[in-house]
Amino acid sequence: MKSVRELLRESIQKEDYGQVKKGSPYKILKQYNFTDEHLDQHHGQDNYKAVIYDKANDKPLAKVFYTIYDGEVNITFIESIEKGKGYGKILMIFLAKKYGYENLERTSLTQSGANMRAELDDLFNFDYEDYKKSQTNHLDISDIKNVKNDTVRAFMLDMVKYGYDTTWTKWIDYLVSSGKNDEFDFNAISDLTVWFKDSKTNDNNPDDEVPEWVIEDMEDLKRF
Repeated sequence: MKSVRELLRESIQKEDYGQVKKGSPYKILKQYNFTDEHLDQHHGQDNYKAVIYDKANDKPLAKVFYTIYDGEVNITFIESIEKGKGYGKILMIFLAKKYGYENLERTSLTQSGANMRAELDDLFNFDYEDYKKSQTNHLDISDIKNVKNDTVRAFMLDMVKYGYDTTWTKWIDYLVSSGKNDEFDFNAISDLTVWFKDSKTNDNNPDDEVPEWVIEDMEDLKRF
């Protein structure tokens, strides 16, 4: 016969986030009940509250408030009622199954919230920064291959691949001695590369739209 301590340990393990496994994170959801309530809507934003419950006695274990605006799902507040069991993370897994983990935005996270997302990122094998970059509307490097002038095209490809210092060190003597620096404004051309995906010079927010002047200058470089 099992001791009280053994039974208690099994009970804790059954309810703990530690039972969640990589590769099959959603299996844990079968052990709980959930509600997902639409609270209200204003200025195009829908507000929701989701709660996870103990399946045996319907006791609430954690709750999360979140919003959907313009297709983005943002977590505004999450709280574990039963502390230390990982119910908040299990509730996030519930939302991930409903909306897709990659669609759960993270705006201003507290330290505990950031720690939670780091654990969930590991669970889902998800790199948030890489995902955001993949979704950006920034220019693709293939656009540079359509630049007409050979020197400008090669300079831009190097700028995207190596960044400012390495590229200018490589090119400055040739641009000056060949007179190419008088023919084209390579400082302005280097500024264009901050709007290309995966460019070493790109430190813009992936959500930022490419300025119209960048698009216009690129079109000019494809013609001349």
